[in-house]
Amino acid sequence: MIKLYLEERDDERNRLRFLLDGCRNSRGSVAWVSGPPATGKSTLLDVFAEDAAASGAMVLRASGLPAGEEPAMGVVRRLLYGVPGLARGAEPVAPRGQDGHRREDRPAGALGARELWAGALTAAGERPLVVAVDDVQLIDEESAQALAFLARRIRSARVLLVLAETAPRRAPSSLHDQCLRLPYHRRLRLLPLSRAGTRRLAERRLGVPVPAAFAASCYEATGGNPLLLGALGDPRAPGEAAGPMERREVWEAGSAYREAVVSLVRRCGPGTPDIARGLAVLGPSATPALVAELLEIDGAEVRQSVGALEAAGALVSGRFRHPAALAAVRDDAPAAGLPRLHARAARLLHRAEAPARVVAERLADAGDADGPWARSVLREAARQLLAEDRADLAAEYLGLIADALRGDALRAEALLELADAEWRISPALTRRHLPELADALRTGRLGAGLGTRAARHLSWHGRPVETAERVRRPAGTDTGEAHAAARPAGVPGGRLALAPPPLSRRRPPPAGNGRDRAGRPGAPFPDGGPPEPGTEVLLKALTGTACEETAAHAEHILETLALDGRTLEPLCSALLALVCQERCDSAARWSARLLRQAAARPHTSGWQALFAAVSAEISLRRGALADAEAQARTAVDRITLEGWGGHAGAPLSTLITALTAMGRPAEAAELLRGPAPDAFLSSLFGPSYLYARGRHHAATGGFRAALGDFLACGARLTAWGVDAPGHLLWRAEAAGACLALGDLARARALVDEQLARNRLGMSRARGVTLRLLASVSDVRLRPAILDEAVGVLTHCGDRYELARALADLAAAQGAAGLRERARATARLAVSTARECRADPRLLRTVAPGDGGAGPALTAGPPKSGGEDGTVLSEAERRVASLAANGHTNREISTRLVITVSTVEQHLTRVYLKLGVTGRSQLTPSRLRAGRE
Repeated sequence: MIKLYLEERDDERNRLRFLLDGCRNSRGSVAWVSGPPATGKSTLLDVFAEDAAASGAMVLRASGLPAGEEPAMGVVRRLLYGVPGLARGAEPVAPRGQDGHRREDRPAGALGARELWAGALTAAGERPLVVAVDDVQLIDEESAQALAFLARRIRSARVLLVLAETAPRRAPSSLHDQCLRLPYHRRLRLLPLSRAGTRRLAERRLGVPVPAAFAASCYEATGGNPLLLGALGDPRAPGEAAGPMERREVWEAGSAYREAVVSLVRRCGPGTPDIARGLAVLGPSATPALVAELLEIDGAEVRQSVGALEAAGALVSGRFRHPAALAAVRDDAPAAGLPRLHARAARLLHRAEAPARVVAERLADAGDADGPWARSVLREAARQLLAEDRADLAAEYLGLIADALRGDALRAEALLELADAEWRISPALTRRHLPELADALRTGRLGAGLGTRAARHLSWHGRPVETAERVRRPAGTDTGEAHAAARPAGVPGGRLALAPPPLSRRRPPPAGNGRDRAGRPGAPFPDGGPPEPGTEVLLKALTGTACEETAAHAEHILETLALDGRTLEPLCSALLALVCQERCDSAARWSARLLRQAAARPHTSGWQALFAAVSAEISLRRGALADAEAQARTAVDRITLEGWGGHAGAPLSTLITALTAMGRPAEAAELLRGPAPDAFLSSLFGPSYLYARGRHHAATGGFRAALGDFLACGARLTAWGVDAPGHLLWRAEAAGACLALGDLARARALVDEQLARNRLGMSRARGVTLRLLASVSDVRLRPAILDEAVGVLTHCGDRYELARALADLAAAQGAAGLRERARATARLAVSTARECRADPRLLRTVAPGDGGAGPALTAGPPKSGGEDGTVLSEAERRVASLAANGHTNREISTRLVITVSTVEQHLTRVYLKLGVTGRSQLTPSRLRAGRE
């Protein structure tokens, strides 16, 4: 450590050696070493004392003690401790009188000094005598006078007096004044290390060369102070401690650095820790005048301490060099008084017109939002933070406001702002505010523009009755609440896209769950004013009106709006509109883009979950069952089912449907365990949940339960006026259940009704309905109808529904005696099913009159080992191609918007199918073979 601290001290060391050489020739000298705290003065004295002793000199060494610890003549006694008979003789000989003064006129320290120093010289004999005293600014007055006595009498003696002092001097020093007048006085000033010295010291500390950028970061954090540099930690992991540091560019401060900063501040003199703490609390807005006002002290004292801290390297231009240094000094205060200090600092900063964020930090540290001015500052800071995706800190500030308003009429508004911010972190956090928000809605304590925002929080968590009560309140209590323009930045828009105003007040049939107090299914959309553009386009899509115009409007919204807290609602609405309009390719592109943007921003778990849920639904409608499962699980990972509230049916319905189609009914059944909460069934995704549950019942032979779910799904869709032809094909699925139950007439009626709702064209809904139409038609007509269904579904890109249509076509061809064609079609159905990870056994629709004709499809679901051949699926080919080009699994997952786990699963299947052991063997020839 001594060698480290002596960096850039060779000149001073050599000057002391030169003075020692002169001392041998009876040329005494006084060397006054000064410098900021912790710049190596003590180490220089230690090293020089070793040099002097090694050269034959007699060395007397001592240091001053802090105030209150130093007895009279204490330093002199410690200097003479090793000289026989002299230490005891260093006691003061002049007693004090009753008035506390010495009886003699001579200074007390001078009494006996001649004898003491003469005894020391006698003990030294022919050797030079080196008297070295460190921290002379702390020594007692008697010792100071004894040293001054010696200094005045060594010009022709073999004595070198070396005195070290920490600068700047806080009080007058008679010893310094007397030494300064001596012609044989020499002054040595130590400064912090230069940038080059800092780099050399870092290299000695770590034992290896360090990059210039790393050395620069060390200098910026320490200012070249050896004490701070001595706290330099090794940035390398333990396993690479002996390796190079070419890629290390920044030094990360650790606990040793923070402790060294506190020590350095304390060494800068009494009062400096409080002043440094004031600087830290006031932050970037600190000025000497503000610090003086904060601490109620004189400004000159502040300027003196700031100068000492800057000279020592702790500050630069009045600011702490490193955030860890600022935090260490701020946290070093007594815990009891710190909140009061922060509160006072906040008031001073606010009066000085400091930025809202700076004032809010002090208010948060004080835990104080008392007064309208404080709440206004916190609210403005929260608004800025939400615009920067700092929802966590914004929620902290808004929580302070809400806590300060307990029992106040304005608390409901503050809670609503807090809930809006917390929703972006996790919707589950907002549940604790629902009782108070519901009460505020019932009692009308929320002003204009706020009622609908509160109602949407309630609706998201499955409390539509309270929502409906609020929005049905007589006019005049909450005018214009439905207009989104009144929402500040950061309002959780995903919920809003899922809760537009109702389109119909028609009552559904009496059957079903999720009824309101009048026995009607709870409408998922609260009443309100004119919907905003995003909501309007979703409403049109859900009603199936103006298809081309609606799709173009949705595309326009997605093209023109940038993702943020205010645009999340219209963007989600536009995505869902494209899905309902069967524009899945376009929706997939936009969803992937928005999901990447959300993932790149902090504290947007809610956003990511919403886009993942939409992506899962898109994958499901394209027949990519494995991707649908992975994306739905991602949605549940980002927001727990509890956090999804009443809209948990969104990811759950997709996940249940995908698992069922993949031949994993037990896993789907686990998700369906227990009765469905009314909150599920009363939300926009309640029908989706019933639809998914119905498909699971049908796949496991529960056709009667399936029929009940499909009809309940339809009752809600028609009651709410959102029964778009391409939304949920409940009539077609209900027809399939009726066929299995032997009710051919009802099945035919449902198919005809669904077909009448489908417009002419190559729609997915039309392809599915044609498949069911074939099942209720004459056996001889089925091949032609199913041929058309296959063509439509091939064009639409739904591989799973295409596999179902192919399976029915194979059965129809077998019934028509076309055995060879039937076998070829069956092979294609199985291949298509396995490509989308579906269970081929679940493909065929029960149809009267086919007698089970047609070739068998398979004995079981596809296995992960790839025994279905070496043909890669489209998803597997995309992953394999990126892997072959050197992309990591994480890079592939980001580019394709799938989880890393899904990438790993795809690669495992690719390796098995192609017979390779790793990505290095994914050659172009093998990948071409996988396409055959």
